[in-house]
Amino acid sequence: MQERLQKDPEYAVQQGLDALQRLALAEPGVRREWTEAWQAFTGADADFESAKAQGHSACGRFREWFLLERHSPELVGTPLERLIDPWRASSEGFRDHVEPLLQASFTGIFEVGEVIAQQGAWLRDISGFGEYALADPKSSAQIQSGDLLVGRLFPLPGSLHLASGQAMWLRNPELTQALEQDLSQAREKRRSILRIDAVELERMFFSAEWGAAGIPTQAQTATPEDSAALAQRAVDRAQAYLQKAGWDGARIGAFLEALRVHPWAPQQWTSTPEDPVGRALEVLAFESAADLTEARQILTTAWQALSSASQPKSVKSQTRATSLPTAKPEARAVSSETQEAAARREALARFDAARAAGGDLEAQLAALESDLGIGPEAPEQDRETAPDFPGVVSAMVAEWHWDRERQGLPSLAGDLQPFEEYCAPIGRFESLAPRDVLSFACFWGLERRVWDDAQNAHACMTALAAFCTWASEEHGLEFEGPLEKTLRGLTANLPRAVELTQRWTTDETSSGETDADPGQLLTVPDAGWELDEGSEQATTAWLDRQGRSVSLTLATELLEQLAPGDAMRARVPLQGAVEILCFYPPEAHELES
Repeated sequence: MQERLQKDPEYAVQQGLDALQRLALAEPGVRREWTEAWQAFTGADADFESAKAQGHSACGRFREWFLLERHSPELVGTPLERLIDPWRASSEGFRDHVEPLLQASFTGIFEVGEVIAQQGAWLRDISGFGEYALADPKSSAQIQSGDLLVGRLFPLPGSLHLASGQAMWLRNPELTQALEQDLSQAREKRRSILRIDAVELERMFFSAEWGAAGIPTQAQTATPEDSAALAQRAVDRAQAYLQKAGWDGARIGAFLEALRVHPWAPQQWTSTPEDPVGRALEVLAFESAADLTEARQILTTAWQALSSASQPKSVKSQTRATSLPTAKPEARAVSSETQEAAARREALARFDAARAAGGDLEAQLAALESDLGIGPEAPEQDRETAPDFPGVVSAMVAEWHWDRERQGLPSLAGDLQPFEEYCAPIGRFESLAPRDVLSFACFWGLERRVWDDAQNAHACMTALAAFCTWASEEHGLEFEGPLEKTLRGLTANLPRAVELTQRWTTDETSSGETDADPGQLLTVPDAGWELDEGSEQATTAWLDRQGRSVSLTLATELLEQLAPGDAMRARVPLQGAVEILCFYPPEAHELES
């Protein structure tokens, strides 16, 4: 067997994955993860074993992703990473001949350059710009320059590469051109190499392999009824997922409505902090233990299903035999919208803008119901005294500034400019809640890098604390007690979080990037760590969102600057250095309650 592992890389990959799958599924809880992840990966109702019995290629792609890439909450890492020792021991040749293939494998979209007869071809990664030599004598007789290979590559000795047996060849010049345009736009926004993981590839290129009933099919033309069923199933899965994450019906309904009024953009490969899915992921990161990669896939698929705008011809429409439905063009018999329809559209836009800034959801829903006329009618007097006035918080900051000036106190209003921006969608001052203040200080401002340095952050917290005290004393907002204590803590801890984020992250890992991996949220244990003096790096145990230990090797200089309760969002790769995205003060954990 060892000799065959060395000479036959396809056999080596399959044997290695088979052994790793047996070990992983023998672990308590991992089989449940396998079932849930399969449904999220494919969006199919058919179970893995049924699809495997029919020879469906998604089974192989899913297995590669689950075993080699997916972070398992049960194992606290990928199966290959956490089960490497028993896996190596299961076969004599695994360490030398199979492990290098699996450890360094990667997914991508590759364009064929030069074809070398009876040997293979040169491939160009059109998302990452790398070039790779493909060893594939069989395919060299059929492939042509310009063809696309979508899937996973396994590295071989001699700088060669083996394509996964579940990868897909495409020959479509229009698709290649559209793909290049989409990638160019995405790359220009991101200003760095664009990485596309296996889940994104499955959604973009392979979802057409599943019929409307979730049954694998080789070729199927979607009827309107099939497309409607696909769309409804995507929405149902998103609703079920959010219910499991603890969202109530009103919150889910508001989220789905936001998806409807924000059409899916063809060039939008992944969600961003400015769109409905991106904002939902921010909330899930702090309020639940949801797998954010899985959540992104499920919610984005629902977004596509609910999109109300017809899409221009692009890579997404060209790669799907079973496309999700778009709304039919409106009849032109009526030359303009009715006032009622226009008012409804404006109300929904205000609501979604409010959600973009965070804030108290119940208050925003109440305002939306009032605007739409579907909730309890507010007394006429209340409507006159508390009108819907987006930007009211900025006006109250100006009043606070005038009041301080009248009393001869120093002006601090300029330091609250980021807070005014965050609160811009709020239409009633009494809707401003302690959670809005907390969300701004502990998450929104840090993610958007609104503070230039620690001094600027300290000044903002000093001003914010004074403004909240004034709002409580002069306008009856409930900002006393716990919030006052929290703001005192933030005055000391937020500047440190700003410094840490500036020192240990780069421009490429700023909050505006659209990379598919949002990273993990990890926390410094309450007891902290004991660090050895003199060492440049140290391995420490962090806590994930479920309270389980995650070992990270980081610079000792960084670890010395952290305090118990500090949180960090980071990407933890299978190999290589941890990629730090943002730091948060201990007070951020109050957002989880």
